[in-house]
Amino acid sequence: MAKAAELTRPLAAHVDGIAFERLPSDVVAKAKLCVLDSLGCALGGASHAAIGSLMEAVRPASVDDPSTSASVWAAGFRTGAPMAALLNGSMAHVVNADDAHKETMGHPGTVVIPAALVVGEMLGVSGAAFLEAVVAGYECLLRVGLGVGVASHRDRGWYSTSTLGPFGAAAAAAKLMRLGPEGVAGAIGHAGAQASGLWAFTADGSLGNIVYPGRAAEAGVLAALLVRSGLSGPTRVLEADDGGFLRAMSDQNAPDRILADFGKRFMIMDVSLKPYPTSRTTHAAIDACLAIRARAGGTPWWVEKLSRIIVRTYAVGKRQADIPDPETEWMATLSIPYTAAVALVEGAVGVEHFTRRYLDSPRIRAIMGKVEVVVDDEISAAFPATWSCRVEVIGPDGAREVERVESARGDPKNPMGPGEVRDKFHTLTREILAQAAGERLCDFIAGLEREQNVAPLAAMLRGTPRGGKRARG
Repeated sequence: MAKAAELTRPLAAHVDGIAFERLPSDVVAKAKLCVLDSLGCALGGASHAAIGSLMEAVRPASVDDPSTSASVWAAGFRTGAPMAALLNGSMAHVVNADDAHKETMGHPGTVVIPAALVVGEMLGVSGAAFLEAVVAGYECLLRVGLGVGVASHRDRGWYSTSTLGPFGAAAAAAKLMRLGPEGVAGAIGHAGAQASGLWAFTADGSLGNIVYPGRAAEAGVLAALLVRSGLSGPTRVLEADDGGFLRAMSDQNAPDRILADFGKRFMIMDVSLKPYPTSRTTHAAIDACLAIRARAGGTPWWVEKLSRIIVRTYAVGKRQADIPDPETEWMATLSIPYTAAVALVEGAVGVEHFTRRYLDSPRIRAIMGKVEVVVDDEISAAFPATWSCRVEVIGPDGAREVERVESARGDPKNPMGPGEVRDKFHTLTREILAQAAGERLCDFIAGLEREQNVAPLAAMLRGTPRGGKRARG
């Protein structure tokens, strides 16, 4: 049998060759927005009950040696670097507002940025080196995602944030440790061998998936540490005929996409930021419902009189987000019927709408019961490059309001601006971070490339949690 063409080493060499001074200004700007966005999601999730359960389960030991430890955000202490990555990555996913990538169906920031900052703090790297590693991590994670073939990967039940995440975390960590192309390849190999994560949590509404990106970040940091300590990793983890990642994880992989167009466009530019704390699968429908509501002047007295709300979407969207009766707050964030009903009734979709007060609202539940999610063949054909939808709101007299959304707010074709991302940060962190402290964090991130050490950023994040109650969940 012919040996498969090399993938892991060329990808590692590409990642290792990314240099901050050669990054285009728009890539640096996007990386800083992704950092701010991910850290806001993490601080917003720090007080969640599920994070409290995770802390109780692992009981992280306080470690004072800065050469081996890193900050646990909003917890007031440091612990071993892999454990810090586990905890911080899990925090960043629990609010479900973390960034997303259409063609890989994953959330790269919730894995790459915690891993990069943990290692960056431990090594005392500059802000420029940290941003370089963030771009490299996104590049590695998302290229592997393009190669694995997301439709088949998802059909098998894999949760791509978790399966792809270790690659990005390992690339970022290995780059910061200056392991070189061969070391990056070995770290990618260790990380890929640890990749896992299943969609089974949706069968009963478990919150277990919030640990997935944390475990991915932990795996990537550990992978790089293993190589640095002399334990080489498998350098053909992607392409190996026996147990290679692509062959094991998908029936429709596209290995050529992993190596295509190196340096012509950085993958981070294709990442969407979320204006709503919900699955990205719901966002086009939310935008459409908000637009229809706005045409009614913002006071839709007619909502209760609607007979049907039809959401036409792609096949994966129906499979993943047609949750007609979500029983938990987390499952509500994944549900097109629930989020569409909230958008029509409330005129907004925010963190506060994923609490029992709204989930148990008779008014919202009545509207939710009128939502039908339908597969549209034309929209399905454009997936995953485009996540669009068409919403039809039908009144009691048969009159229809129709809205088609091609690119939801936050998509690279319809991006959130820096001011919106900053406002989102403050909204997510207002229960745990004083306004002045939040502004200092935002300002530090805005000038990251001029900072000589990222440790002060980690120290600001470590802080001391305000209050004592754990919100949501």
